Amino acid sequence: MRLFWMLIAGAALALGACSAGGPSGVTDPQTTVYQAKLGYAAALGIAVRYNALPRCAAAGPVICSDQAVVVQLRRADAAAGTALDAAENTVRMPGVNSSLALAAAKSAVEAVKVLQTAITVYNIK
Repeated sequence: MRLFWMLIAGAALALGACSAGGPSGVTDPQTTVYQAKLGYAAALGIAVRYNALPRCAAAGPVICSDQAVVVQLRRADAAAGTALDAAENTVRMPGVNSSLALAAAKSAVEAVKVLQTAITVYNIK
């Protein structure tokens, strides 16, 4: 349970950091990618717990997971993971162009927001 609250705190910090700075919320690409990874970890924890629930069925359990929702969460997770990995590699690259680093960080933030939005839209807790 303690890990759950740590993940939630990390997500809150990440979301707060994404709203700071310029119009896209990105001020320092390396910090932004790190904070996006915190938000991703929190969202992924929620998605994993949802996926672990038994699948919904006509005579199934009351608390269950819908297979179609699980598929959407997996797609959002794959996109966010790929964007985060690419952004992390980009911002750590010695001598990287600052515009490229900024674009990679923005992409990672947006990909994580898609996963977070899917969790919100499907009302997963």
